[in-house]
Amino acid sequence: MSQPCQHLLEYNVKSTELSTYIRPRRPTNQKAQFHQFAKLAPELQRMIFKESLPEGRIVSLKAVEILVDTPDKWTREWYSTEISGGKYKSAKIVVSTTLPALLHVNSMAREIARKEYKLEFSHCLPHPVYFNFDTDTLYIQSDRAVRLFHGTAQRLKRFPIPLSRGLDIAKMQEKLKYLMLGEPCLFKTTTEMIACLENLEVLELKEGCFRKEQKVMILNNRWNDRWGEDFPYECVELSDKEMGYKLEDMKVC
Repeated sequence: MSQPCQHLLEYNVKSTELSTYIRPRRPTNQKAQFHQFAKLAPELQRMIFKESLPEGRIVSLKAVEILVDTPDKWTREWYSTEISGGKYKSAKIVVSTTLPALLHVNSMAREIARKEYKLEFSHCLPHPVYFNFDTDTLYIQSDRAVRLFHGTAQRLKRFPIPLSRGLDIAKMQEKLKYLMLGEPCLFKTTTEMIACLENLEVLELKEGCFRKEQKVMILNNRWNDRWGEDFPYECVELSDKEMGYKLEDMKVC
């Protein structure tokens, strides 16, 4: 690969709902603070802030059950208009990630951070999320989450303004490099989504109920339409068994 991605595998995701971000707490150890930092030259401060940027984050998407007053598309598809307490079951996407800390330091740090991280997926998710297509990994935990994410995006095609879907769908198809799936592609929706990712470099399959051989077989069967017999990914067993198996694009190695 053109750059190491081990940090993406070892990164611990902290569950934090996007709508309830909390500013990082100040260090309780006063000796850990560098009170002279503000007196440093601005150029040196900028260098320190740039070095403090995370090497890579994981933005995790999962599907959760909710109750709604009236049945919607997901109610009819998954729950057969099942009623619980007078309400209908449905599902939504919940986003979990860590917010880049530099966004909350000062104006200089925020300026540097916002050059690296942009608010993305505003039409595919309930709220936009800070994301860097060059370093961050999009982790979709289940096929149902794929359906929610992709299905929401697909509905934008009915919007009269093409730019609305272009900002999310076309940009992701063009720029997304790192993708992690909770399980391999069991739905055609997942196959179609991955087949449109023009710049994908690393695809990671998190450990689940499928063995390595089963995952490879599913990949070969479900993605044959795009790659045929020239499957461009090499299956590599990771040192961390819990993370499952990684498929590396041999074209960028």
